[in-house]
Formats: sequence, structure tokens, C-alpha cells
Amino acid sequence: MKKLREIRQKMCMTQAMLADKVGLTRQAITAYEGGRNFPGERELNKLADVLCVSVDELMGREGK
Repeated sequence: MKKLREIRQKMCMTQAMLADKVGLTRQAITAYEGGRNFPGERELNKLADVLCVSVDELMGREGK
């Protein structure tokens, strides 16, 4: 999920900060950003809420 890293960095948030706000580990965020793992529906919604974006935007599907 390249967009996750991009959006997180635009918000000046570290992986650890995002993980804490979402209730995940930093390692989980690293795996999501690196494409080694994908968040479930619950985690995806939490990430979108914390980052103030839609799930579609988070997944790179906006405007399509």
C-alpha cells in the first residue's frame, strides 16, 4: 500500500505514531507499507479514519 506511506508522511506521522493511534504494531504498519501484508477490513477502516481519508483513497482508487 504505497498510498499508506505517502499519506502518513504528508501528515508528518511516524509509523510508530500511526500504529499507536490505530492499535497496531509498528511492524504491522511496515508490512502494510511494504506490501508484505494487507490490513483486514477493520484495520483498513481505522487507518482511513485516523488519516482522514476514504478507504478508496488509501488504496489508491480515488478518481477512477
